[in-house]
Amino acid sequence: MIKEKEFEIGGEKFTIQQFHTTDALKYGVKISKIIGAALAAGLKDDDDAGDILDMLDIGGMINGFMSQIDEEKTPALIKELLQKSLVSYQTWSTKANAKIYVTQWDDAWYETRFAGAMGDLLELLAAIFEMNFLHAIEAAKKKVAARRKSSLNGK
Repeated sequence: MIKEKEFEIGGEKFTIQQFHTTDALKYGVKISKIIGAALAAGLKDDDDAGDILDMLDIGGMINGFMSQIDEEKTPALIKELLQKSLVSYQTWSTKANAKIYVTQWDDAWYETRFAGAMGDLLELLAAIFEMNFLHAIEAAKKKVAARRKSSLNGK
C-alpha cells in the first residue's frame, strides 16, 4: 500500500507519496552510489577513533560527494524524484485569485517555485527521502549498533 503525507513548506501545502517498488529500488541504488562514495572518501582509517564523528573527514566526504554528481544529471534526478513522489501541491492561481491544489506536474511551476527558494526544495527532497528511505537507514543503524556491541563483547 502506497502511503501519502501532507505537509507545509513556505506557506504552501504539498502531498507526497511513497515510490512504487521498482522506482524505490532504482532511486535507492542511485542515491546509495552517491552517498556511499561520499562516505567512503570521508572515513579516516583510525583505530583509535572513539566515535563515528571522530572518523569523519568532512572535506573528504564533500570531495567524494562532488565526484559522484554532475551539473546535468543531478538536476534531472532531483526533478525526477519530485515527479515520482509529488501527488499535489498548493499554488497561487491568478485566474482564481486564490491558492489552488494542482495534481499534474508542471515544469514551469517547478522552475519558478523553487527559484530563489533552494531551502524549500531541499526540505521537500528531505521529506521524500524520509518517506522512502528512512526505514532502511534506521534498520542499517540498528545492524551497525548490534555489530559494534557484538564486537565489543568479543563475539
